[in-house]
Amino acid sequence: SKSSNAFLAKLSAPEDAGEGGGGNDKKKDLSVGLKFKESLDSLLTTLKAGPSVFVRCIKPKARPDAQFNVEEVYEQLKTGGVISALDIRSKGFPDRKDYV
Repeated sequence: SKSSNAFLAKLSAPEDAGEGGGGNDKKKDLSVGLKFKESLDSLLTTLKAGPSVFVRCIKPKARPDAQFNVEEVYEQLKTGGVISALDIRSKGFPDRKDYV
C-alpha cells in the first residue's frame, strides 16, 4: 500500500535499475535503509570535498507557539561546543581533521 504522505511515498518508490547496456527495464526496489546509506555517503563526499563546516541541530524555540529566543540559541551553541570551536579557530589553530 502507498502512503498518502508524499515524503514517505517517495522513500518507498521504486527507482530505475540503471541506464544503458543491460536492456533490463525492470525497476528495483531500494529499501529505506539503502536510500539512507546512499544519502549519507553523498553527504560525506560533500563534507570531504569542501571547507570545514559545523553541522549542529538547535531548537530556536522552546515551544511551537513561542518566539525565537536568541539567548536560548546562544546557550545551545555554547553547550554544544560551537562557540569554543569558533574561538579556537579565530586564534589560528587547525580547524580540520581528516575523515576516516
